[in-house]
Amino acid sequence: MNSFNFSKPELSILLVTPQLEIGGAEKQVIIWAKALQERGLKVGVVSSGGPLLVELEQADIVHYHLPMQSRSLLQILRNGLALRRLLKKHPANILHAQSPTVALACRIALLGTKGKVVTTVHLITPQNRRATVPLLKIATDLTLTCSRQMRDELIKLGMPQKRVKAYPNSVDLKFFQSSVQSISENDPKLEFKKQNRPIVITVARLEPDKGHRFLLSAIALMKEKQPELKPLFLIVGDGSTRPALEIQIKELKLESDVLLLGKRNDLPNLLAQADLFVLPSLREGLPLAIIEAMGAGLAVIASAVDGVPELVEDKVTGRLVKPGEVSALAEAVVEMLQNPSLAQIYGQNGREKALNDYYINRSIEKLIEIYQNLLSF
Repeated sequence: MNSFNFSKPELSILLVTPQLEIGGAEKQVIIWAKALQERGLKVGVVSSGGPLLVELEQADIVHYHLPMQSRSLLQILRNGLALRRLLKKHPANILHAQSPTVALACRIALLGTKGKVVTTVHLITPQNRRATVPLLKIATDLTLTCSRQMRDELIKLGMPQKRVKAYPNSVDLKFFQSSVQSISENDPKLEFKKQNRPIVITVARLEPDKGHRFLLSAIALMKEKQPELKPLFLIVGDGSTRPALEIQIKELKLESDVLLLGKRNDLPNLLAQADLFVLPSLREGLPLAIIEAMGAGLAVIASAVDGVPELVEDKVTGRLVKPGEVSALAEAVVEMLQNPSLAQIYGQNGREKALNDYYINRSIEKLIEIYQNLLSF
């Protein structure tokens, strides 16, 4: 009698990303690496390094340094050959790339092997729009997108439907709480809550496409029309637009209303002190910052761009506004601050959605299944 072995292939994964700077795509790599390792899988990360490298070191996840951020064809070839050599000491049958150019290096590394290239597309920009699909067709066996909207856009651009799948971002929500009840009133961690003002928080890199300039204009408009509200706005993140934002804050006389906090490593604590989350971006993928805010039980006001409406359901988990519309943004913030009970309901709805749909403890099993199914063909 014949016996058949239907066991699933053993996985060994390298997550390959341009860099480990502080950003949503980079944080997602860290989250995946930790979750895969916790499930007993062999996993490593390849990148050009960055501030988030310390998180890999703390989790005892191996990291290999290669200049993956380069987009020159010569360097991509060199990276591919370097990856090929790396595979001799760290065998892997899944190379999970975080950009199409990185995927091309991964494809070079796996030539003549049974290994597979998976590529996550985190954002489609006007600059990379034309080149994305041709690169993916050459380089990757399966493309994952962080939103359904991005999946549909790739298909419209010519990506075969069977080679692209929506797999949303996810976070470890156990670090995010919906209240500060577990913290003593005298705890220095409550540095902003003690001011007895409504706290509105934004978490994003300080770059033009994040729309901070529109938020500052909306704050000035609110201060003019609703001076009694007196919210305190916390802007977490750093980047190239910080000098311009500092000038705008002074010109609008918002020094006592807006704090630029820079990079912080205590985001769960900051979210726990906030009453409302705002993200005024002009372009997004599927923002981890929104998922984290929802996990903390905050109502979210965000621009209705790209994959954001998949997270924020208007008048269910928060409010959606058109990108760049200052008056609409101001009105949405005022509505939430004037109706804290409604904001609380939106926050509760958002937390439930985050736990059900974007919790890494659940979604990582789907990613493992994607890997295994790909190796079975």
